[in-house]
This record gives sequence, structure tokens and C-alpha cells, in this order.
Amino acid sequence: MRSNKDLIEAKQAKLTQTTGSADSLANKNARMIVAEADYQTHEMMVQAAVQSVEAARVAADRQARYLATFVANVRPEDPSYPRKFENTLLSFLIFGGVYLIMSLTASILREQV
Repeated sequence: MRSNKDLIEAKQAKLTQTTGSADSLANKNARMIVAEADYQTHEMMVQAAVQSVEAARVAADRQARYLATFVANVRPEDPSYPRKFENTLLSFLIFGGVYLIMSLTASILREQV
């Protein structure tokens, strides 16, 4: 009975105490549990990052739809501006109207004097 207790104590000492440069199994187990928790935390962070990248990609695709040019611009054969003939005609009409108003005013003033 005593030898069994001695064997149990020897095995417990081997599990919990360090011998030389080797760590005890309890220390290794504790470090392994902490490392596993860190791994799971980092794995969740990576999954969250992947989801945010996917959401950003979907948002960019949604916005790119409005920026795409679906039909190329068609250039007119004749330039729409400047309209030389129309502008010249409009200028003659305006200056003709001003001339008529001034000549009527001058003739009315001549008759009054």
C-alpha cells in the first residue's frame, strides 16, 4: 500500500514539477490552453475581417453600377455651337430695332422743336 502511494506521489511530482530544462506537464497544458484560446480569438478576428472585406466588395460593386458607361457618346456631324447664321441674324434684328427706336425718337424731337 505504501509503495502504491509512493508511486502515485512520484507520478504527481513528475507531472507538476520541473526537472532540469524540461517544463512540467501542467505548465505545458496551461500554455496549450492559453495558446488554443488565442488561436480561437485570432480565428474569429480573421472571419470578421473576411466578412467586412466581402461587405465592402459588395458595396463597391453596387456603386460601380452607376459609374459604368453603357453607351458611347455619339458626336454630331455639325457643331451645335456657335451658331453663326442665327447669331448674325439676331444681331441685325437687335441693332435694327435700336436704330428704329433712336430714329423715331430723333424725328419726334425734331418735330417738337
